[in-house]
Amino acid sequence: MTRKEEDLRITAFGAVTAIGLSAPAVAAAARSGIAGFGNHRYMVDSAGDPMVVAEVPGVARDASTEDRILHLTERALAPVLGAIGQEPRAADVFVGVPLGRAGVTRGLARRLQDLVAAHPTGRSVQLSIIEGGHSAGLTAMIRSAQRVASGAASVAIGGGVDSLLDPDGLECFEADERLHTGRNPWGFIPGEAACFCAVMNGDEARRRQLHGVQIVGFGEAIERHNIFADTVCTGEGLVCAIEQALAAGDKPIDHTICDLNGEPYRADEYSFALIRLRPRFSAAHTFATPADCWGDAGAASGPLFALLATAQHAGQYAAGPRTLIWTSSDSGERAAMVLANSER
Repeated sequence: MTRKEEDLRITAFGAVTAIGLSAPAVAAAARSGIAGFGNHRYMVDSAGDPMVVAEVPGVARDASTEDRILHLTERALAPVLGAIGQEPRAADVFVGVPLGRAGVTRGLARRLQDLVAAHPTGRSVQLSIIEGGHSAGLTAMIRSAQRVASGAASVAIGGGVDSLLDPDGLECFEADERLHTGRNPWGFIPGEAACFCAVMNGDEARRRQLHGVQIVGFGEAIERHNIFADTVCTGEGLVCAIEQALAAGDKPIDHTICDLNGEPYRADEYSFALIRLRPRFSAAHTFATPADCWGDAGAASGPLFALLATAQHAGQYAAGPRTLIWTSSDSGERAAMVLANSER
């Protein structure tokens, strides 16, 4: 890591999930262990039981999947754009979105661009779309960090948005035996969410008298043995991404926040990864799986994990100085980031 990369801060958040409609509300509800699950209004599984989902309140009931994504994006992005003020006059925004998901078309990128451009911030916005499932949001954060570290910008915004509640998608998940139902306890509960954050260099953060958390390192990799492969995943891609994130320092990880969601594949992958990485953790068993609160948040997962880590450090109830967050996409993308207390 270069000197500039060692001085990156995450300083502002906007978020909306099934358990909260603002970043502080989401963090507080997750800390309290509140779950936002309920029966779908009309979708039932093959046994005739209502499908259990984590739905964001306030979204129009007849909204399409893309309309839901746009609504969530607007709710979560506006607080971050407002928090960074009128400077800089141009803003780089990286948005992670679902890849190949039912109800999502190639037109989503243009609709997101129009939405962001119409925001009354008084600045021009350069929007970059990152496609990649669960890891897309964290990858977008990495892109924003790289943008700032390169010196091309003093501030950048990264985040993700997703909705796994498309009716056709729910039927596909159940057909693939991935949905949590009365007949399948080893599945996930689909959710929807959006979360964005501001990344800035240390000088900019100090100028604005902001603290947040420090980005210690980050990494990306591809897992060849993904969930659709016939071969066994032994965590090679995840290990590679985490090792990259850990390369910048020799201090151990005190706590982990990850996107385990009830599916055996993810649990097995992380178990194999921990066998290889065990010496890098002060307590390998100390990890959180927020999907048990807001459901599977897809591409929004990584930024939401960063929100929780930031709240833990700000509230001084973090398990230790360093937190690892990681995400795992169905299509093979893996992303990881290490966050730590920033200098006060």
